Amino acid sequence: MAANTCIEATAVRAAFAVLPDMTPIRHRRLNQRGPILETWHALCAGRVERGELDVDECTMNRWISAARGVDPSRLYDGWRSLGIEALDETSFDWPKRLLNDPQAPVVMFSKGSLRLAGPAVTIVGTRRCSAYGRRVASKLGADLAARGITVVSGLALGVDAAAHRGALDTGGEVVGVVGSGLDVVYPRRNRDLWLEVASVGRLWSEYPPGMRPRSWHFPARNRILAGLGDVVVVVESGVKGGSLHTVDSALERNVTVLAVPGQIDSRASIGTNRLLIQGATPCTGVEDVLVALGLSAPDAVDAAISTTPAQLREEDLDANERAVLDACGAGAASVSELVLRCGMSLGAVIEIATRLEMYGVLVNRGGWYEIAK
Repeated sequence: MAANTCIEATAVRAAFAVLPDMTPIRHRRLNQRGPILETWHALCAGRVERGELDVDECTMNRWISAARGVDPSRLYDGWRSLGIEALDETSFDWPKRLLNDPQAPVVMFSKGSLRLAGPAVTIVGTRRCSAYGRRVASKLGADLAARGITVVSGLALGVDAAAHRGALDTGGEVVGVVGSGLDVVYPRRNRDLWLEVASVGRLWSEYPPGMRPRSWHFPARNRILAGLGDVVVVVESGVKGGSLHTVDSALERNVTVLAVPGQIDSRASIGTNRLLIQGATPCTGVEDVLVALGLSAPDAVDAAISTTPAQLREEDLDANERAVLDACGAGAASVSELVLRCGMSLGAVIEIATRLEMYGVLVNRGGWYEIAK
C-alpha cells in the first residue's frame, strides 16, 4: 500500500508539470505547499489561493481547468508505455547528486537504464564551436569514457554533441539532459545521437513528454547539468551563453570548473579565456580533469613524464601497480573488469591504469587496457 501511495504521489508531481505555464519555481511551490495528493485535490476543487503560489488569477484559473481534465495515474501509465519514466526524489533511480541540491527539480522524466553511480564530468560549450573545439570535446569525451567516467552533456549542437559522440565511440557511459519532452527531439539534427544516448545511456528532462523547447528551458536545464557533474569542463564559449549559466550554477554548488584555453583571436574562446583570467583551472587534457576529480595526483604526472618505458623496472612498481599489470596479463580488460580482478576501488584502478599507460607499460585501446608489446 505504501509503495502504491508513493507511486501515486510521484504521478501527481509529474501531472503538475503538464499544467500550462508551469516553471521550476512554481512547481517547487506546489510541491512545498503540503501533502502532494491533498494539494492536487484542492487545486481541482478550486481551493488553492493564488497568493499561496504567487501566480496571477489567469494562471490559477488555467491550472484549475487543466487539472480537472487530467488523471495523474493514467498519464503516468501512458508515459511508461512510451518507455518514459516519471521520477521524483523518492524513486530508486533518482540521481543521488540532486538529493540535496538547493534547486533540484520536483520531478524528472527519464529514458534509458544507466544509473549515475561513479565519477561524472559535465562537458559544455558553444553550439557554434570551431573545428578545434569540436576536436577537443570529442577527445575529452573519449578519454574520460575510456577511464570509466560518465560524460554528461546537454545534447546541443557543437561541443555537447562532440563530447557525447567521443564518449559513445569509445563505448563509454553517457547522460544527456535536454530542454524538451523526451519524445520531442531537439535539435532535430541530433536525432540519431539522441536515440543512441537513450539506448545505451540515459536521457533526463525536467519537462513532460510532448513539451516543445522554449528559450527559458535551457538556462533552467543548465543547473541540472551542473548538479550532475563532479567537475564541469567548458571547451569553448562566447562572451555570453548557456555554458556560462552552467558555470554559475556549478560555482553555486562548489563544483570545480575547468576551462580549455583557446585562440585569443577566436570568438568561440572569449568566454573560456575570460574564465581562465578569472581563476578557472586550465584543462589541457584528460589528466587535468582526473586531477580535479581526485583520481590522479600532479606528482604522479611528473613522475610519469620523467620515467620512460626503457627506464622502468619491475622493482619500480608498487604492489597495487603490479596487481593491475598482472590483471591485464590475463587478457585485455575494461576498467570495470580491472576493479573486479584487483579488488580495488574504481578511483584507485583509474589512477593506476592511467599512470601505467603514461609509463608505457599499458595501452588503452578503445577503453580496454592491455600490456604494451
